[in-house]
Amino acid sequence: MQRLVVEVELLLAQATAGAEQRGLMRLRTMAERCAEEHGELVFVGD
Repeated sequence: MQRLVVEVELLLAQATAGAEQRGLMRLRTMAERCAEEHGELVFVGD
């Protein structure tokens, strides 16, 4: 998970304000929470 968080941080530096930036911030938050609780990020559904 830490590698994903680092990658998202790099992308945030280049992201445009708005939906792109918000989406990356949400992904970072999910990755950090999953790392603390489960050690993996799992998507279920569409």
